[in-house]
Amino acid sequence: MNDPDVIAGIMNNVSTTQGISRMKAAEAKVDGTLISLPGGDVKLAVGVEYYKLNLRTGQLRGRREAQTGTDIRLSRNVKSAYAEVLVPIFGPGNAIPGFHSLQLDVAGRIDKYSDVGTTKNPKIGVNWEPVADLKLHGSYGESFRAPLLTQLVSAGGSQLYIQNYYDPTVGTTVQGVALSGGNLDLKPETARTWSFGGEYSPAFLPRAQLSLNYFDVVYKGQINGYLSNLNVLRQEDLYSSIITRGLPAKERTAALIASGLTVNGGTPANALAADVFIDGRPSNLGTTITRGLDFGLAVPFETADAGEFRFSLRGTHFFTYKVGITPDSPIIDQANNIDYPLKWRARGIVGWSKGGFDGSLVVAWQNGYNNTYVAPVEHIKSYTTVDLRLAYDLEGTGIPGTEGVRIGLDVQNLFDRDPPFVDLAPTSNGGGGGFDPQTTNAIGRMISVSLSKTF
Repeated sequence: MNDPDVIAGIMNNVSTTQGISRMKAAEAKVDGTLISLPGGDVKLAVGVEYYKLNLRTGQLRGRREAQTGTDIRLSRNVKSAYAEVLVPIFGPGNAIPGFHSLQLDVAGRIDKYSDVGTTKNPKIGVNWEPVADLKLHGSYGESFRAPLLTQLVSAGGSQLYIQNYYDPTVGTTVQGVALSGGNLDLKPETARTWSFGGEYSPAFLPRAQLSLNYFDVVYKGQINGYLSNLNVLRQEDLYSSIITRGLPAKERTAALIASGLTVNGGTPANALAADVFIDGRPSNLGTTITRGLDFGLAVPFETADAGEFRFSLRGTHFFTYKVGITPDSPIIDQANNIDYPLKWRARGIVGWSKGGFDGSLVVAWQNGYNNTYVAPVEHIKSYTTVDLRLAYDLEGTGIPGTEGVRIGLDVQNLFDRDPPFVDLAPTSNGGGGGFDPQTTNAIGRMISVSLSKTF
């Protein structure tokens, strides 16, 4: 049996995290019709905003009679102004061949942050209907996201964690020390986005639509943290700016311990013996360049006696997904590599409804991809699942009390397909165990029955 004193000591060890945030906000906005043109009404919206956020957070930990902790306070205020104008160049009053409709949408926004500076972000969009059945659109915009206050500071302050990392230079796991906490040096994230596409909705087939949309996004200064990533040493060339080895690692660990940081997962002596140091705090590390295509097709059609049939197909294709994990790492196309978007994903639905019955089969498919965490690179097979959805509205049966009553049967992974094997060992941080939890589910077939009533 366990020593009662040991049990009492465990029960007396308490960790409590608290946080209080208060926000004051005000907005003034004017919008409406500015003037009328042959193509339609010119719409204008202008406004100003102000908000102030105060955050107080902290953590108490240790024995009840001798707890230590943190008490952190931060504030931010933001002053903003914005304007948007929608100009109909062609419309019902002046349409000509090739220009059934043409609209120009121009917007701009200025935000002044008390802690991270001022940003100016424009946006412009064009909507063009050459004919009534075809809509084309394009847009360009810039955006800005300030770091969250909870990314600047952590309730528990900075701490050190002893973790096991697989090190390919020695062929086994090694102990390393990871630094957690907030980062007051964070800068805003920025993005530049443009897109164009269209929708075709033929008049001869009501509710049918074919859509295509191309997108191009450059995202810089992404705030990422790799505290829980135990595979960083497998790709040290990509994570070099957050990895320190040898004597410099020991010196940095020693300095942080001397400053009073808590060591988790071991003793300070264990931490000082580690030859690897990982800065796991959130930092402006990433750059992502994304180019891809969203596509969709929906074809519903009704019959005189057999009910309504539905077919739809939607998916995404990434032409490229280039990533610079840290400022020092090269920008590499990671599309179709593990932990990144797959090049192809598609989802098709075949459905039928008649009277109170509605049923559909949903087919989800994803292409094969690469496991770059092992050498040689492992190719993961493509994966397809089928879901079944059946429902019946009892209201039409004439049974008393069935108004608004609906019964349903859902079967996920109808054919109980196992996910493809992926050479990922289980980790203390979760995941792994022979499959990729980010792209598949190991639960298998799951059946659910529902009964609902609307009033």
